[in-house]
Amino acid sequence: MNEKGCGAFGKNKKLVSGNCSRKMRFICKGLKDAQKSKELETKKTEKKERETLKLSDLVKCAKTGFCTCQGTVYYGSIMARALVKKEVEEKIRCDNLSFGSDPAPGLAKACYCKGKMK
Repeated sequence: MNEKGCGAFGKNKKLVSGNCSRKMRFICKGLKDAQKSKELETKKTEKKERETLKLSDLVKCAKTGFCTCQGTVYYGSIMARALVKKEVEEKIRCDNLSFGSDPAPGLAKACYCKGKMK
């Protein structure tokens, strides 16, 4: 591929870069536009989820140890609105390792269940 992100496969199935034909530029632009569109849609979905999360829907299930919940478990600090989430079938340990990150460094954290408490 050349610096414009265009390329084509030649007869020997190797990538050939160079001047892109008009059709190839259109195809490359279309692929880039589709990728940008998908990224934008993902950001919109994440923003909508953050906006629609109601604190009244969450039940504190553990400060330390395990949270026993069937549904979505949020981990972090509600006061700081710094939460990460995981879908859970039975139980999950409430710690940074289980959720893959520290959503609220330096703050006290807990697990909150949105679903069925077991």
